[in-house]
Amino acid sequence: MPQPSPSGVAVRVRDAQRSDRRAVRAVLLAAYREYATVLPPAVFGPYLADILDLDDRERAGRQLVAEHGGRVAGTVTFYEDAAAEGLGWPAGWAGLRALGVDPVARRLGVGQALMDACRERALAARAPVLCLHTAAFMPAAVAMYEAMGFRRAPAFDFDVPAGGAPPVAILAYRLDLPDDDAVLEFPQSGERFAGKASIEGWRRPWADGGIPKVRGDLPATIRGGS
Repeated sequence: MPQPSPSGVAVRVRDAQRSDRRAVRAVLLAAYREYATVLPPAVFGPYLADILDLDDRERAGRQLVAEHGGRVAGTVTFYEDAAAEGLGWPAGWAGLRALGVDPVARRLGVGQALMDACRERALAARAPVLCLHTAAFMPAAVAMYEAMGFRRAPAFDFDVPAGGAPPVAILAYRLDLPDDDAVLEFPQSGERFAGKASIEGWRRPWADGGIPKVRGDLPATIRGGS
C-alpha cells in the first residue's frame, strides 16, 4: 500500500524484480559509498562488496524496493527467518539487511516505508521479533530504528577486524512484536487493544518514541521497554 511522503508524492514498496537490479545496485552504491571516509580500507572494500551482492542475499531473503515518483529510491532485504543471514540470530526471528536510500531521496519517508514493510511482513510471518545490525557510523539509521521502538540486543553484537586498526563494532537491535494473544489495556481510561493487528495500529502514532512493552499476560502499559 503506498505511503504518504513529506514531498506529497506517495512511496510505494514492492518486491524487487530482476529488471530492478541495476537500479537497486545504483541506490546501494550511492547510499553506502559515503562510509569510505569513516571505515578503514580493509573493512570498507569487503563491506561494500557484500552490500552489492544481491545474489547471496536473495538466496534466503526477499529484496524489496521503494518507489518514489516512479523511480527506485530505496531498497532493503527482508528475511522471514533471520537465522538465514548467518550472523547468529535465533531461528524464527525475522530480520533485515542492507537498507539503503538514494541520498537525493532522503527525508522523503523512503527509509521509514521500507522499515514499515519489513515489520508488516514479520507480523504476517508470526515472528516474535524483527532484528537488524547497524553501526555507530550510521547515526541517522540508528535514530530511525530507535524511534520505531527497536532496542539494543548486545548479545548479538560482533566486531569486524580492521587489519591492524581498531575493530569496527556492529550493533544488534531488536523489535519485539505482539502476538495474537497479546492484550494491551489502560486501567485508568478503560481502553483495550487485543491482538497484534490492533496493538500495531495503536503503536504507529507513537513512532517518535515512547513505544510500550507489550506482554500477553500483563494487563498494563510499560513504557521504555525493549
